[in-house]
Amino acid sequence: MSGVAVAGYLGKLNSRIGFKGIAKKVLILSLIAVAHLLDQIVVGEGQLMRDAVIFFYLANELLSFLENVSKTSLPIPQKLKDLIDVLQK
Repeated sequence: MSGVAVAGYLGKLNSRIGFKGIAKKVLILSLIAVAHLLDQIVVGEGQLMRDAVIFFYLANELLSFLENVSKTSLPIPQKLKDLIDVLQK
């Protein structure tokens, strides 16, 4: 949602890029489902792999959100800017 909002703000809405983003989200959900199945086969009742995949993508989405906000004129605290730099490296 933030990517669409920023693209609209910058006047760069593109259906091809939007479709690519949707395809990425479907892939992410598929990877979470596969990790869940692996948990059931390997671990049994635990959700270690599924949770690890979810936390990885949550961190990735947070980074994406912060990058999108930084493209607008909204003020961002310096600590968040520093965090973006650290996560990008």
